Amino acid sequence: MADLSFDAVLIGGGSKGLVTGMYLAVYGGMKVGIFEDRVELGGGWCSEESPAPGFIANHCSHVHIPDFYHVPVYQDFPEWEGYGAKYGIWPVSLGAAFREDDTWIGVYPKRTDPNQERTAELIARFSRKDADTWINLWEKMEKYWYPALMEWTFNFPPPFNVPDPFERLVGNPDAGIDPIWFSMSGAQLYKDLFESKEAQTLFSRGMQAAGISPEQYGTGFATLIFVFICTFGCGVALGGNHQVAHACQKVIMENGGKIFTRSPVSKILIENGRAKGVRLVDGREIEAKKLVLSGVDPHQLCLDLIDKEHLSEKIIRRIKNIERSWITITWYT
Repeated sequence: MADLSFDAVLIGGGSKGLVTGMYLAVYGGMKVGIFEDRVELGGGWCSEESPAPGFIANHCSHVHIPDFYHVPVYQDFPEWEGYGAKYGIWPVSLGAAFREDDTWIGVYPKRTDPNQERTAELIARFSRKDADTWINLWEKMEKYWYPALMEWTFNFPPPFNVPDPFERLVGNPDAGIDPIWFSMSGAQLYKDLFESKEAQTLFSRGMQAAGISPEQYGTGFATLIFVFICTFGCGVALGGNHQVAHACQKVIMENGGKIFTRSPVSKILIENGRAKGVRLVDGREIEAKKLVLSGVDPHQLCLDLIDKEHLSEKIIRRIKNIERSWITITWYT
């Protein structure tokens, strides 16, 4: 006999678990139980009093792009913003300053520069040709790239042999995409598109902010897409990113969900190839009538929470081969 029973059991109350929990509770009509091993919810959506008393800092997920990341959530949960998921958008989304002559170049957000004319004026101070290139790319982005990006991001991948949104995009000659961009590094692509070193530096700066080396081959078009994502408006959650976690928590609990902190999961219970629930570290067993969802990393999921007899040798080998040493110990803000 299970100690507790839910339709859906979610392992981890980070950003993935919280947003998923909202959808399952509201649109799936499920009784949701979230089990988090830390003292509070949020995962990367954490805010702490640091570095001095009275100052709140985001120590992990600091910069958000709400007009990209959260578009479906804002549409599907009108109450979410009122519960605390509010953002202050920076006046400049991406920028670079040059110490040689104190000049700067940047990208304005779409909210204040809907046609990117102000951004083009900044770029034109260094190259009119580059400004024209930016506007041309922006128009392609708005008409072709953005719809494909949203479809690709917020939908399941299609079956094999069925082109995905980006494959269809590349095959559309009107989209203005040169297939060679996909094999270039970001630095190569920006040199290919822009003549001024200032514009090249600006967009390479965006890559570095995303944690991608400008010299990494195969990242060209992906990083160009990232630059345009920045035009959707970068910002921070008002009051700290933990306010976004609080907003999710309110939606879940108002719709019958329950959340348990300091409740680490030790094992996923599997019977006849189906996850039937979880066992907590304290020994309690939680029934999942419909599904168990995990927000933990693949290594922890497959090597700690699932007994090996339920996984193939190939899966186990591939999980062990995932690199896990690229870790940031401290993030300064």
